[in-house]
Amino acid sequence: MDKTLVVISGGTIDACAYRQTPENITPLETSIIPDAVRMLGFAEECVFYSWLRKDSKDITETDLRDLANIIDHQGYKHVVITHGTDRMVQNAALMLKQDVIAGSDKVIVFTGAMVPLANEIEGYEKSDGYGNLRYSLTQVKTAKPGVYIGFQDKLFDPLRTHKDFKNKILVES
Repeated sequence: MDKTLVVISGGTIDACAYRQTPENITPLETSIIPDAVRMLGFAEECVFYSWLRKDSKDITETDLRDLANIIDHQGYKHVVITHGTDRMVQNAALMLKQDVIAGSDKVIVFTGAMVPLANEIEGYEKSDGYGNLRYSLTQVKTAKPGVYIGFQDKLFDPLRTHKDFKNKILVES
């Protein structure tokens, strides 16, 4: 079976629960992404790689170059990257430009959440993370090679997308 590499980078999807959006998220000490993927029924199809535990605003271009090299050396054709939404669009666009990714046969889908998975566990606001993960894990197997954002039941082109911070949605430009 052709497994999907799930790269865990932190961000809101994998942050501590909160009732009001903080300026910077606090990553959970231990990621709940593997448990969420298991709950969604995709565990047998996935291999997990814990990369960073950062707020997306703190991910640098050097980090992204390193990630592109990791993805290249891991050898998986299908990759889902859990990521914070504040810089997801910009970082997905930067990933498109990485030498080892540009023109490759890889399908890379960035995904995240506006509300942490942990919020739902704590009984707070429902998280959009489960739906975004499910959609991304399904689409990564059928999309054409490239870099996408899997969000709101849609694959977004990072070069034609922006985040609407006020309404907590992604919008095509």
